[in-house]
Amino acid sequence: MASSSISPEEELAPFLSTRQIIVHPISTLSAMFLVYGFYILLFGIAVRSLARQLHRPNRKLFLCWTITLFALMTILVIIQAWSLIRQSIIDFDAAKSKDYLPLIWYNAHDMVKVAHFTILNVLPVLQNFITDTMLIHRCYVIWNSRQQIGIPLILVSAVINAIGLASTIMGAVAGSNMDVDSNVRIYQIGNNINSGYFLANMSFNGFLTLLTAGRIWYVTHEARSIIGGNVSKRYKTIVAIILESGILYPSVQLVQTIINYAYDPDAQGSIPFDISPLCVQAAGIAPTLIITRLAKGKAMDTFQGDMAHSTMHFAPGISAVSVVSQSQSVQLQQQPSNEALDRKEDGLKAKGNV
Repeated sequence: MASSSISPEEELAPFLSTRQIIVHPISTLSAMFLVYGFYILLFGIAVRSLARQLHRPNRKLFLCWTITLFALMTILVIIQAWSLIRQSIIDFDAAKSKDYLPLIWYNAHDMVKVAHFTILNVLPVLQNFITDTMLIHRCYVIWNSRQQIGIPLILVSAVINAIGLASTIMGAVAGSNMDVDSNVRIYQIGNNINSGYFLANMSFNGFLTLLTAGRIWYVTHEARSIIGGNVSKRYKTIVAIILESGILYPSVQLVQTIINYAYDPDAQGSIPFDISPLCVQAAGIAPTLIITRLAKGKAMDTFQGDMAHSTMHFAPGISAVSVVSQSQSVQLQQQPSNEALDRKEDGLKAKGNV
């Protein structure tokens, strides 16, 4: 609690600045809606592509995941916008009227603020878990549906997101009355746990992306001498798509963590631009972007005939043996055509001799 020698206006000065009232909400909302507009376009392409692929196994599952992520994101964007606008109005009224009681109540006791704080922190945890299940499913299938791969990944994801949920509950409980010293300590502990959750989640998503792309690269490298350079390039394209799209979410999380630690270590909202809405949207954009890029032809059209068991088609896992067998079958199919050409050349030579 502040010392009695400090006036309310001095204590509330960070909330009454032009940066807090105008710059922070405008910059945050502008960036959030810009990214959300891109997400709407991406979501439409992904749903349309999945809806047309009627013969794809697990199509409905991925469609359900994609729609759920977008619905959660839409709710988060609406609540985030309403929260920022409401806070700006309260700050502006306090700065204009010099009546600081509503602002003091808002910071320490406002239950509406606690409610939207809880929603804005619980839904991202749920969204992150759905994103993890999508990426884990893809990785699990690529690794030939091995339980020793899938089960540990699910358990790690569940533990990490449970930690994130616990930190949110601590913040919600403590935020109901910040005049109590014990609540302030609980809030700080919850904030530290939440920082650890972000770091763990960032590391896990990066590891999951590398595990998936690494498996495809290994299969390609093992079968390269048999399947040829053209197919190898197609596999490299798939790996590139997974790395480029999958690394998006961990990268944004890393940027958010660095900015928070550098400019706002006590989580007092002193940063003129809030990157957290972009980080939350990246959790939905990353898996949707993978589906869109594959379905719209950046590898799907050429990959379709060479990797029939690929997870990109939401089918059973891949191995070098399956790739080799497909390549050998193609060679056997081409053999009669080569023999026919040889017979034709022999016939032409015979006519020339006559």
